[in-house]
Amino acid sequence: GLALIAWPVYVATDSAIAQWSGRRQLAHAIEKAHTMPSRTTVGDQQETIVVRTPGTTPRAAVAPGTVLGQFEVPRLGLSYVLLEGTDNRTLGRSVGHVEGTGLPGSPGNIGIAGHRDTHFRKLEWIHRDDEIVLTSRDGARDVYRVEWSRLFRPGDIQVLDESHGPALTLITCFPF
Repeated sequence: GLALIAWPVYVATDSAIAQWSGRRQLAHAIEKAHTMPSRTTVGDQQETIVVRTPGTTPRAAVAPGTVLGQFEVPRLGLSYVLLEGTDNRTLGRSVGHVEGTGLPGSPGNIGIAGHRDTHFRKLEWIHRDDEIVLTSRDGARDVYRVEWSRLFRPGDIQVLDESHGPALTLITCFPF
């Protein structure tokens, strides 16, 4: 009986510590981004083209568990740090960026996953036109609007296709 009480307390405490620590890391990253002078000029910018072979997964550009930004749905009162990865440890602590999808601040399709019984519990009540705010490590805020929600089978990954971008795709299990 004690274990049944201790486990949810541990999970909630671990998540709260991850949120506190993540918000501190994000604040320091934003402060650093705003205090460092920019050395890039328009003439210095270059375009990089990455060729991906169909059926291959791109290498992770960011270490798992790294704080990528802040995820918020103001109307629902959701506000979590966004961590890299979708492993059980990451999703137990916060919402996670789906590997191989666009990063916050990029023009691609950004995939974000969360457990339906913890961090994404309130997504049950998300509606068309709700705002979703994604803040990147440099402090840039991108606002997305919910256009639709649908049920997909676990193997239907076409919703994460890059060609849907710029977009934000939220993933969780159903039913809530």
